[in-house]
Amino acid sequence: DRSDHQAKVVAQIGAMTPAVTATQGGAIYGVRDITAIPVVYGFSGDPNIAGLTSNLARPGRNLTGVTFMATELNAKRLELLREVAPSVRRVVLLGDPMHPGFELEVRTSERTANALGMQLEWIPTRSMGDVSQILASLDATPPDALVFLPDSIMLESRKMVVEFALRHKIPTLSGWTEFTQAGGLLSYGPDLAECVRRVAYLTSRILRGAKPSELPVERPESFELVVNLKTARNIGLDLPTTLLARADEIIE
Repeated sequence: DRSDHQAKVVAQIGAMTPAVTATQGGAIYGVRDITAIPVVYGFSGDPNIAGLTSNLARPGRNLTGVTFMATELNAKRLELLREVAPSVRRVVLLGDPMHPGFELEVRTSERTANALGMQLEWIPTRSMGDVSQILASLDATPPDALVFLPDSIMLESRKMVVEFALRHKIPTLSGWTEFTQAGGLLSYGPDLAECVRRVAYLTSRILRGAKPSELPVERPESFELVVNLKTARNIGLDLPTTLLARADEIIE
């Protein structure tokens, strides 16, 4: 049981009494209420919606960190899709509706799709089983493209969605580089290595005496565009040279 496991982790941390705890993902919920021990986190969702803070500039609690979420990137990914595949019209957006902040990402995606003349179909996915069933239902009438919200369920499902996209020769876009490494066409999102370095930096600030409540929760400032050229060839796309020139990494 997840709650029992979290309780055991909290008890272990409390017994060790570290000077600071650095964590990420769902583990944050297990340690955020240990008020005596500062917490620094890396989080892919929205910290306000997740209840980690009510003010990014002044967290006001004994925890701070880095959010990997930047909702404007959802618009950028659809703009990239239009650039590489101008004829795309029907786009399916998949993501976990339990991921804090997903509503903001969906709304941004819908506004951008409308402006670009795309028909965006949002389909929530609560598990890998959901993803499998959804892809099976799309087999008969596949969309022109698949776009994925950057959450853990979609990350775990990346191999099956990439196989679906390659079979139907349609482009796929996400915020995580792992999608492109698994065979997706494009990823555009935060430089996660830099985000982790910022978590380490905030941790060092606290160890030197800074209060977490006074250290702003940071948003990503460095982004990376990764292109899978092999996938582009496999699905019959000739990518613009201007796009390839902007790419931070090209997988061949």
